[in-house]
Amino acid sequence: MDGEVPTFAQLFQLTGLVGSLSEARRTVKEGGAYVNNERVTDADAVPAPRDWLAGGWLVLRRGKRSVAGVQRTV
Repeated sequence: MDGEVPTFAQLFQLTGLVGSLSEARRTVKEGGAYVNNERVTDADAVPAPRDWLAGGWLVLRRGKRSVAGVQRTV
């Protein structure tokens, strides 16, 4: 992804929380996708600078128990 920040749907797929982009979009549409414990409402949006936690981390969650972390690289 060479410097480009992936969309929320792509992040969910890359971390293995979902099997495909369509599944990621469906999860967002159904209200089951969270970033830093806030519900994702737009699967095709990219994380804003304010979304990144200290150290460049995002905490992704699908449903109640499926969790993954993503660290931003410079």
